[in-house]
Amino acid sequence: MITRLFGATGVAVPVIGQGTWHMGESRRTEREEIASLRLGLELGLTHIDTAEMYGDGGAERVVAQAIKGHPRDALVIVTKVLPSNASYAGTIKACEQSLKRLGTAHMDVYLVHWWSGQHPIADTMRAMEALVKRGLTRFVGVSNFDVAQMRQAQAALGSSRLACTRCCTTCVTARSSATSCRTASGRRFGRSRSVARSRTRRCPGAPGRPPMRRRRS
Repeated sequence: MITRLFGATGVAVPVIGQGTWHMGESRRTEREEIASLRLGLELGLTHIDTAEMYGDGGAERVVAQAIKGHPRDALVIVTKVLPSNASYAGTIKACEQSLKRLGTAHMDVYLVHWWSGQHPIADTMRAMEALVKRGLTRFVGVSNFDVAQMRQAQAALGSSRLACTRCCTTCVTARSSATSCRTASGRRFGRSRSVARSRTRRCPGAPGRPPMRRRRS
């Protein structure tokens, strides 16, 4: 599997990641989802992207089953906090809950799923920095942010820095995200994309479309 350095982190990451949107929504498909992720791992797709929103945490539990027995240091696990949970205390609580569902002591990258303004971005980033210091995540980043939003997020961080910006393969802001990688704060960012197992639809929270409702199985 071809790998590239993940922004300025120095970490080599496979150029293709496994997405988990729509996983964990039904027990009927759980075995198939676990098997598909495990097959991906066997093929070298060790970067797995998930979120607390996917299946109301169900996708993270699917990931936990899929990575059992796989060397943790060979994985790059990425998950995301919902904007509605992204207060200072809410971000920390959401991270802790995601780690429990994932069955791991730390995640590799923790992202804000999309910009909403519901909570001050300074509070969210302060919590992100606290999580890095506690060792609960190695890096922090953002998802579906434009250049101005990325600059605000970076300015709110102290000693830490944004490691990446993420967009879906079908996201209409892909060009904007590419620009973000080059221009936000004049720094170099990783650009993360993942390939979902099935359905391809526009990212929740993408500009021009209201956030999708969380689905329950």
